[in-house]
Amino acid sequence: ARIAAPLRHHNFRNLAISMGIWLFACSMAGTFNAVYLKRVFDVSYSGLSLMTICGSLSTIVTSLFVGYLIERIGARTFAVILMCLAPLFFVPWFFVTGAAVHFNLPFHGPVRMVQALVLMCAATLVFSGMYAAVGVCHLSLLSAFAPRRERTLAMAVHWCLVGLCTAGGPLLGGAIVDLFAQRPSTFKLMGDTRFDFIQLLHLLHALIIWCLAVPFM
Repeated sequence: ARIAAPLRHHNFRNLAISMGIWLFACSMAGTFNAVYLKRVFDVSYSGLSLMTICGSLSTIVTSLFVGYLIERIGARTFAVILMCLAPLFFVPWFFVTGAAVHFNLPFHGPVRMVQALVLMCAATLVFSGMYAAVGVCHLSLLSAFAPRRERTLAMAVHWCLVGLCTAGGPLLGGAIVDLFAQRPSTFKLMGDTRFDFIQLLHLLHALIIWCLAVPFM
């Protein structure tokens, strides 16, 4: 009865459901970004680390404005806006190719990179900060909606529910990856790139967030 009590609060319950769905969708698709780039385009591990660096830079820059925007328009409104925009990250995955891109870097000289890695690093610089900002909105709303009575237990219930949902994402994502490994698609995207598991995962990622996470938020 004590564990179920926090879920009787409408806003608190809906926040847990919304963020559970959000993180389910994020873990379902995001877990396999590096797997796809390594498996399909044989991107080096140093190259894959660039995506992480771009994501960190995006988070740093976005963090400078997130608090201000939350105070101006409210955490819930800002979260809904971000949830609508961030899943558009799936669009660049439909334009990746194995073409070579050449750069001349100061103090280094010529550098050759795969177009897919360059495109995804650029996309990560734009979108990664939005995903991090949703996390800030989540913490702000959780603090506001958590019931005053047995607040610590309510927080534990919230994170248990969110964690269970998040754990389910990679399970579904992995099943889809295995399915494409057994039955490869014959549909071609631009640059003769085959429609693969990552395109389907990110398309599902967007639909799940827009159709389920946003309404609950």
